[in-house]
Amino acid sequence: MLSELARITGLTSGAITGVVARLEAAGFLRREPDPQDRRKQLLHCTEQARQRIGEVFSELVDFSTLLADFDADQLATVARFLDRATEAALRQVALLRAIR
Repeated sequence: MLSELARITGLTSGAITGVVARLEAAGFLRREPDPQDRRKQLLHCTEQARQRIGEVFSELVDFSTLLADFDADQLATVARFLDRATEAALRQVALLRAIR
C-alpha cells in the first residue's frame, strides 16, 4: 500500500512513510500488516478522520441533499463511474510523468 501511494503521488516511499506516520500519530489512520503479504501494510481510515472529512465536505456542499433523489442502484452506478474516472485519471498522470 505504501509503495502504491508513492507511485500514485510521485513521492518517494520514504516521504509516504513519513506522511503515514504523521497521520497515524494524529489519529487519522491506523495500519496493520496485510494478511496476504506481510511485507505490505493496509491503511484504514479512523472514525475521527471520517468525521473530520465529513465536516470539511459538509461545509462545501450538503452531499446528503445532493444525493437524496438517487436510489441505491443509481448511487452504485455513480460510484462505479467515479472509480473508473479515478483510475483513468491516475493512468493519465502516470503517462504524463513518463514523458517528462
